[in-house]
Amino acid sequence: MFFNLEIFDDTFFIVLASITIILFVIQIIYLIRTGNSFISKGVSPDNNLRELPPVSILICMRDNFHIIKKQIMALSNQEYGKYEIIVVNYTAQDTENEDFTMWVRQVPNLIFFTIHERSNFKCSKIYPLSIGVKAAQYDLVITTHLDCIPTSIYWLRSMVASLNSKHNVAGIANFKSGKGFFNKLIRYEQSKYNMEFLSYIANGHPYTISTRNFLFKKSDFLIPENLVNYFQACNDGTAVFNKFTGKSETSYIFDDYAQISIESKQNLATWFTHVSRRYSNVMYSKSIGKTIKVIYALSTFLFFISCLLLCIFFNQFILPIIALILIRIILWYFLRRKALKKLNQVDLINTFPILDVVLWFIIPFFYLSSLKMKKNLWV
Repeated sequence: MFFNLEIFDDTFFIVLASITIILFVIQIIYLIRTGNSFISKGVSPDNNLRELPPVSILICMRDNFHIIKKQIMALSNQEYGKYEIIVVNYTAQDTENEDFTMWVRQVPNLIFFTIHERSNFKCSKIYPLSIGVKAAQYDLVITTHLDCIPTSIYWLRSMVASLNSKHNVAGIANFKSGKGFFNKLIRYEQSKYNMEFLSYIANGHPYTISTRNFLFKKSDFLIPENLVNYFQACNDGTAVFNKFTGKSETSYIFDDYAQISIESKQNLATWFTHVSRRYSNVMYSKSIGKTIKVIYALSTFLFFISCLLLCIFFNQFILPIIALILIRIILWYFLRRKALKKLNQVDLINTFPILDVVLWFIIPFFYLSSLKMKKNLWV
């Protein structure tokens, strides 16, 4: 024999076992300190504030006149002092919707803009968004989407009261509860996204922002080099927001009053578009956030692979290996359960392990869809 098999086996075991333990530690640290840290942190609105600064609510649309009225009426009923609603319609139509124009004139504090798309100038959603921000007469601006309805008449008050000494506040949006497995799946996927971006903000590494419920200062957004660089990029404004969000500037809130409900009826195609757009925005997020996400995803895959190899080659250690896997799964389960309670998604608690497995098979298709989406500017 040219080498000692016993020494080779011992060396292989030591290396593989060491890698497995390191990956296990990475998983535990991420689950406790990064993936679910929003559970124990966060900002509560200061309900003692009597005088709150005026705010501009901004919505961008594309000829969706059949659903915008419901949202505007919900926004008009907010219990707040001084605020305005700005709607920017980026249209390819040459004619105006006269019925809607007449209706707009009857709504107080509503400002409606129409921007006509030209064949020689196509841009992303950032262009109408920037027009709306520039038109806002107040320094505080809050963005939301066409299919979003506040869950409370105190939504605006709760968001502004959470500013404290920060420049901006990130709130959450959840899909409206409905019947069936598909509704649970899309709500769970959205909840995972909320857990993730809130936890990264809580740790001082905001890597992305939900433009469905985001309060910011007008002066921070209107920086020319940030806007021009992303006119031809397929994103909803997240790229620009990522430029000025940081540890010292951004807070978040998951207070019951500060939530947004995504009201639109979802089918598989519209849901894929919604999630794929979010995945396509990841390329514009901060490097440290992307690095942490990649390390976690890679360590998850390698951890289970290394455990499998240990079971195959060193089956006498199968019980300790199973113990490691169970510790990781149990910790993940209880933290995810607690996080869903915090996000008021209690009805998902009994089924979320199954939903999580289903998402693992769908996630690769989101990535593939996001690559194709970059060719389409408005999504």
